[in-house]
Parts: sequence; C-alpha cells; structure tokens
Amino acid sequence: MNGDRSGLARVLAPRSVAVVGASPTRKGPATTVLANLRAAAAPPAAYAVNNRYAGHDGFHASVASLPEVPDVVVVAVPAGAVSDVVREAADCGTGSFLVLSSGFAEAGEEGRAREAELKALALERGLTVLGPNSLGVFNFASGVHLTFGTVIGGHVPAADEVGRAALIVQSGAIGSYLTGMAKPRTPFRYMFSTGNELVLTAGDLVAHLARDPEIDVIALYIEGTDDGRALLEAISLAGSLGKRVVLLPAGESAASSRAAASHTAAMASSNVLTRMLAANAGAFTADTPEELLGTVAVLLGHGEPRAPGVGIVSVSGGAGVITADRLAEAGLEIPEPAPETVERLRAALPGFVVPGNPTDTTAGAVYDPSIMVGALGALAGDPGVGQLITLMGAGGEHAPAIAAALIEAAPKLAKPNQLVWQACPEAVRPVLAAGPVPVSPTLANAVGVARALCRPGPVRAEDAADDGPLPDLAGLAPDGGGFLTESQSRELLRSAGLPIAAAAVLGPDAEHGFALDSAVAFPVAVKLQAAGVRHKTEIGGIVLDVRDEDELREAVRATAAAARERVPGIAIEGWTVEQMAPRGVEVLLSARHDPAYGPVVLAGSGGVQAELIGDLWAMAAPIGPDAARELLARTKVGRVLSGYRGRDTDLGPLCAVIARLSGLVARLPRIREIECNPVIVAGDGTATIADSLVELADSRS
Repeated sequence: MNGDRSGLARVLAPRSVAVVGASPTRKGPATTVLANLRAAAAPPAAYAVNNRYAGHDGFHASVASLPEVPDVVVVAVPAGAVSDVVREAADCGTGSFLVLSSGFAEAGEEGRAREAELKALALERGLTVLGPNSLGVFNFASGVHLTFGTVIGGHVPAADEVGRAALIVQSGAIGSYLTGMAKPRTPFRYMFSTGNELVLTAGDLVAHLARDPEIDVIALYIEGTDDGRALLEAISLAGSLGKRVVLLPAGESAASSRAAASHTAAMASSNVLTRMLAANAGAFTADTPEELLGTVAVLLGHGEPRAPGVGIVSVSGGAGVITADRLAEAGLEIPEPAPETVERLRAALPGFVVPGNPTDTTAGAVYDPSIMVGALGALAGDPGVGQLITLMGAGGEHAPAIAAALIEAAPKLAKPNQLVWQACPEAVRPVLAAGPVPVSPTLANAVGVARALCRPGPVRAEDAADDGPLPDLAGLAPDGGGFLTESQSRELLRSAGLPIAAAAVLGPDAEHGFALDSAVAFPVAVKLQAAGVRHKTEIGGIVLDVRDEDELREAVRATAAAARERVPGIAIEGWTVEQMAPRGVEVLLSARHDPAYGPVVLAGSGGVQAELIGDLWAMAAPIGPDAARELLARTKVGRVLSGYRGRDTDLGPLCAVIARLSGLVARLPRIREIECNPVIVAGDGTATIADSLVELADSRS
C-alpha cells in the first residue's frame, strides 16, 4: 500500500486538522472544508492556516505555528505552492495529507513536473496523500467531512441512516451524485474522491476497506488506473475476506480507440479491460451510476444470487412479459418453475391464473396484497431462481397496504428482490425508501442491476508458467519497433511452436509470372503484402479458396488492381500464398502488453466482423490451459464451440494456443501485441492460425 494504513485511518478519524488556504473574506474550497468540519456534531480541532491573515480571527501563519501537530493537513493553495506546504507540515511531524488543489498532471508539462516533485517528496518521507485534484472524504458515520463538496440533494444522513458500504470515485461530482441519490438512508459509510491518485490509489483504498469490519460492500467508479495489477489484487483480497466489490468503469467507448491498429486494441482499451479483469477478480460490474447504487443496495440487503435465474412477479401480465424480454436480451435466465413451485403458486394465485414465470398476480393483488406476497414466496423457494423482480403500478388508496406487505415479507424471502413501482403514489415513496426492499427507478435499471448481480465470478484456475521455445526477436527486428511483415510474423509464430498453415511467398513481380512452391497444396488463400497495410480485406487484398494456378494468377492480378485503386501509390511487397485451413469456427486470439495491466491475453469471435460482433474477454497473462478454458467459457464463440446446437469441439488444441500466446507476451516484454485473427478451429478441435499481426517495441527505448 502507498502510504501507511494508520495514515489513512487518521484521514477517516482525525483528532486535529489544519486547513491551509482558508480565507476569512472569500469563499473557496479551503473555507468550505473548515465550515464542514466545524459543523460536525463532534468536530476535531480545526485550524485555519493562511499567512496572509495570521492573527486574524484565529488564523495561523503556518502549520509550524500551530499549538499541536495536526493529524491531517488539508491543502488548498495554488499548485506551485503545494510541495512547500507539504514539506513544512511533514517537517513538523504530520504524515497524512488531503490535497484539493488542481493544476497537476491534468495541466500539461508544467503540471506533470509539479506532480512528479510532490510524488517524490511523498514517497521519500513515507507520507499518506489523497489527491491532488480531490474533492475530499465524506465520513457519514462520524459526520466529520474532509471535503469542500456537498451531498447533492442537500440531505446529510444521520449516523443511524448509514449503511455498511464505502464509495471510491475518480470524479467528485459522481460521488456527490451517488451519495445524494439514496435518501433518507445512504448505503455508504464513507466516500473517497481519489483525484489524481498521486500516492493513495483506488487499489490502496479497496485493500484498506477490505479489512474494515464496518464495511461489507465497496463501490468503485473508475476512469483509469496506472497500476491495474494492484487494483485487481485488492479486489481479490476483498473477496477472500468476504467483502463484495461493485465496479462502474468509464471511458469504454470506441471514441478512445479510434486510432487502434488491431481489432483487439479497437475493442479492448485499458478501461474495457478494467471491466473484464475486475470481473475475473470477483467484482460485480455496473453500467450506470444508478445500477451501481442498486447493486450495492441489493448486496447489502440479501447478498448475491445463489442461482442464475430471475423470478418475475407482476401485477400486470404485459409488464411481466416486457421484463422477461429485457432480461433475455441481457443474457439472463427466466427459468420455468419447478413442479413444487407450480403447486405453491397455484395455492397463492386466483384459480383462473396459470402459474408460471413471469407470474401474473392480476389486479387482484392490488386489493389483496397477500396474493403478491404468496407468489413472491413461491418463486423465492424455486431452486432455479436466484433473484426476484417485483412489478407494481399505481395502487391508489391501496398503495400503503401493498407497501407495508412487501416490506414485511422482504426478510422472509431470503433472496434479492428489486421493486419497480410505476406511478408510485408520493405518500408511499418515503416509506419504501426507508424499508428493506431496494426500489429501482425504472425497469431498465432493474434489468441492469439483475445483470450486474449475475457476475461470471472469480477465475478459479491458477496461472501457469510457460516454458515453451522463445523466438529470436533480435533476428526478426534487430532494433526498431513497429509492425512485423507477414513473413516475419509467420516466422515468429512458427519458431514459438504455434500452429500456422503451410505457405509460400511470391515476390513483388509475381503479376508477371511465378513458380509456386510444391509444399503448398491447393486450395490456397492469396494475401497481398504492402508496408503499412494492417487489415488486407479493407483494400481488397485477400482472395480465398483459390483452387489452381490459373485462379492463383488471377487472384494476384485482382488483388494488385484492387489495392492500387483503393490506395494510390501503394508499394506492393509481394504475396503470401497460404494453404487453406480446414473449415471451422473463426476465433480471435490476442496477447499484448497493456499500459495499465501489463501482459494480458484475449479471446473472442474472429474474422473480418470481429469488431462488429464485439465478443471478447480477457485475462491477465500468463495463464495455463485450464484458465484458457475458463476464458473461452466467458465468450460467445466459446459457447459455440462447447455444445451450442449440438456442436461439441475438443478445446484442448485451442487452449494450448491461448496458453502459449499468453506465455510469450509475459516472457517477452518487447512484444507489444500478437493478434491472430482468424484462428480456424476445425470440427475435430484442430486450431490453425490463418492470419496474424505482430507489433514490437523498439529495443532501444
């Protein structure tokens, strides 16, 4: 952990705080922090520090002039003065700092230099620093808030309205929004705004909170990380200690990957990897702030589902059908009730209702809430149902009785249950908000929370060391980095023992005649080679199923003509003539070094439509064949290969390729990426790499 654990404990429960940068004459972050501290029911000693106002209304000239060494120093001064303030306070003996000031790495070259100076100081002195560019820390349990922020909506919960969750955000506004959405109760005991994560990172906070006996659930809003492996280790630690982590990653859109050269890079930026790798470590992942909050509420109330299915109980048959459709689109199961469940439903419902899932209670449940309670109890007892969604509408004068019945029944269900109440009467809303049933604002949000609760779960297989042969990268590309040629890529894969199809190379003058190597048998694929061309299909540079030499000559001429038309002035380097792999399923495999997570391996649906399909999953590398099998199980193409519609393929050869690729990228840091697309998996399981793209880093850098 960066900074010691006791330093963070002092941030959460300070006995004394110095606020540097406060002013008696103008409002600002430091002045607001001071006011928030003094408004606490049991405030710490709070000292205002500003040499401009020394001696004025209790202001002090410096931290050194204070009557005691403060537990925490809050810094809200211009960025250029921050290091001096921290150094002086550290000289006095303070070890914990909250830096609110902006103007660091986000502010260009000068800001990055300031941040580097401050970080060096903090690490040299062993300081605990939250920020810079932080909104601060809310402590709802004690009411001592080291922040210049406010809870959106204005409601600050009392100590008995505080839950057993903590919130970590890289956006103070998102944190304020989330804490303000839940009222009159909040699930959060603490909220941390990490800012630039100069010293204390989100991973450090997760690891600290995982050991906090008052915390059961940790919620994270993440826009990026510089130390992804530490974050994953912290999530795994939390799971091992029985704590649940809910993650909302941001920055996953294609806009951040428009310049990516490979299919994999376009689909899997570091932030997309955050979702996948965090799920592998055991996190639940949400798509919106509302889903994050709903998932936290459900986990605090009843824990996670123990079965994959969702049970639906609705006062409206139509609403139940719509909900089932949306759940199915999200990939969730709506199981048929077991025979014993059908009997229990039959006993709870009016005689004319056919028991099923969704369960339509009819409008009778509005007048007799015991109908809905009975249906919920019946579905909750079904072994295939892990969670419930209850749909209610309006209710009029009967709404208070319905709400009371649902609240009373909630503890007896022993399974997560979300309530969606359309057109809920205003008088009932605060009653529901204060009760034990998580209320979802919309059906779409309830479906999103249900999806988040059905996490894939932590990866069970252990990593494995790779001991296969290593290719001679220096021989392939002695110094410079960049993309290898087709021939160089094939040689790298071949020397690593990976399965590639037999091939011959034709020179740049092949349009005027050639002699084909007899080692290559028809049918073949013809692939034009030219510098700077990454995806040959985009320039008409590939022809498949070429069956004889006449067709081969025509394919060479046709690809050359198409390439010249689409890329005027293109320098054609030649053609690869590759023996066609057996017919099979196209898979994309990639192994690469990610700036945040280090070596990773990815798998998904392959071919020219890989980005359109968007089927991809990742694991931290290296992995062995068992983990590779788990990786495939988290993809659609893996399910196709493993029994979908009668197809049951031996995955052993493909898993061996995945493990080998993961080992290469883990052992050879110079490999930026190896993308194999497609890898053809035949009916007998044979895996053949049909095309590849390899990028190396410059060995001199």
